[in-house]
Amino acid sequence: MMLPTKRYLGRGSCPHCNGPTKVRTVRTVSPTFQEHYLDCQDQGDEACGWRGVASVVIERTIAQSARPNPRITLPLAAPRRKPSGLPVPANDDTAAEANAAAPEQLAL
Repeated sequence: MMLPTKRYLGRGSCPHCNGPTKVRTVRTVSPTFQEHYLDCQDQGDEACGWRGVASVVIERTIAQSARPNPRITLPLAAPRRKPSGLPVPANDDTAAEANAAAPEQLAL
């Protein structure tokens, strides 16, 4: 079971007190793997004090790079689809425009 996605803007949450963490150091192991050294920033009644390491792995490509590195090969993610099987509209498309274009796409 996957946990809900949260946006932390560079911060995660402490596994012990659920307080905010700060990335102290990043160690690049390879072009697709990094270790982030974290410090808990909770300053409640009792400071948590937890420190740990999180692994960050780049797994797949969502949008191709304009300057691809020939040494890096990542799988291309499948396009997102609605339950109906139609593509999810892009950020600049409205749902009405996407549905109007759908019959043409299915005819191809």
